[in-house]
Amino acid sequence: MRRQSAFGFFLVSLFACRAHEHPPAAHDRVAAAPVARPAAAVGGAVEAPAPRRTAGAVGPVGLRDLGLPSPAALAENDAAVKRLARGDVGPAVAGLEKALQSAPGFVLARYNLACARARAGDMEGAERELTQVFEADFIGLRAQASRDPDLVDFRASDPGKRLFAKVFELEARYRASLSSERGLRAMLWQARTERATDPENLRVGVWDSSTSRFVAVSERERGPLSAYVASDLPFAILTTGSRPTMLAGDLADHFYLHQVLLWPYTTDGAPLARIPVDKGGFSGQVHIVEDAVTVLLSSGIGYEKGEPLGRLTGARISFSPERGAGKLEFATSAFKAPKVDHGKAGGTLGMPFHNGSETWSSSAGYSWKWLELKLPDGRVVKVPKNIAFGGDRPPSIVASPRGDRVALVWDTHVCECGTFVGSHRIVLVDTATMSATTIAAGTGVGAVRFDPGGTLFVQRDRQTFEVADPRAASTWRALPPGVLLVPPVAPEADIACCGF
Repeated sequence: MRRQSAFGFFLVSLFACRAHEHPPAAHDRVAAAPVARPAAAVGGAVEAPAPRRTAGAVGPVGLRDLGLPSPAALAENDAAVKRLARGDVGPAVAGLEKALQSAPGFVLARYNLACARARAGDMEGAERELTQVFEADFIGLRAQASRDPDLVDFRASDPGKRLFAKVFELEARYRASLSSERGLRAMLWQARTERATDPENLRVGVWDSSTSRFVAVSERERGPLSAYVASDLPFAILTTGSRPTMLAGDLADHFYLHQVLLWPYTTDGAPLARIPVDKGGFSGQVHIVEDAVTVLLSSGIGYEKGEPLGRLTGARISFSPERGAGKLEFATSAFKAPKVDHGKAGGTLGMPFHNGSETWSSSAGYSWKWLELKLPDGRVVKVPKNIAFGGDRPPSIVASPRGDRVALVWDTHVCECGTFVGSHRIVLVDTATMSATTIAAGTGVGAVRFDPGGTLFVQRDRQTFEVADPRAASTWRALPPGVLLVPPVAPEADIACCGF
């Protein structure tokens, strides 16, 4: 890792040691000499405890209960964390047991309970708790469990050796969900309020429809901003940072980007790249062309008709997993976004505006020219103007793995002066009949993804559906709240798009 201290940037090689350290999330366990403290949680994906099974039985893995833990459970957990840090092991165990009574699926509290039991010398109890943790969130917590000072004695004990000897079995079970045709690449986006645009917890991973579980491939990160997932991208992108809440009007679009992480769909529990940025801006995007990632940031003073006035400063980070290296550039004018080659897969994740983050996706080989969708084989599908938002190019063109269906998504969900915000239209093209049909239209964000088997998933506003027949509403099966394809947005009526 090499630090560009003059500008506050770090560039991280893809092939850095996977056993790296990183700043803990607010609800991860926080290191404190001489003994690490357990997680002081502010939220996180949760999992109800799995039923006890007989020896040799193998059940599904992944997060099952996807709600946030209750405020009471969070308070109990945080108080227990402080007790354990002071060495008050008995009261810590009691507090964590109480937290799990009200929120049995609170994974981090259960992990902390395992650590507390290990500190108390109850190695069998620690094994029991960690087994449930690993059944729910092995990828997200495996690195922490392998290095946690509170588990040193447990790892050396017979119960600990017995549990960690199951790592290869756990990896195989998790890989089954990640690589099989039943896995939809998605995100788990959690917040306390119904119309929130900033997540309290954000994980990327795979939704396993056969088991109704979410398999997270990322760790919990402090200050999650947004994420990008796509079926044809070999990794997910997750950004962290913050948005000031005291600013209004145009200034409310200011954000602080802490880092950009590239998470592979593997059981490693480590990112391909962790790119700390530590810079603020008024606009910015993460652009993806195949597996090359470009981060653009710009800032300016004053706007007129949506255009920035005065001096602009721009920053660009280019990162290629293939080359395993990054490049940092600065300029006194805004950088242009990389050109999307229609022969390649690509996408864009925008930095958060007042009402959310914009996203676009483009499957390889598809292009658009005034009411015409050109397919990879050269055929052209004509799309009627009345269902094509006036003929403008759809921001997202998403094809199924076999190319038999292509979704065109028009989405004006980002706050723009003079633009109707919060509407979407989704058109499904059948490449066999060369026909185009509207399958969804309404308010809120719209998005489409296909799983490896070709099953269609549609997000409308803050609800994702698994769709058997796009024409039959009764076949649209709702996924649990929080399992999303793209970050949600707030409708225009909820905010003031322009001015102070």
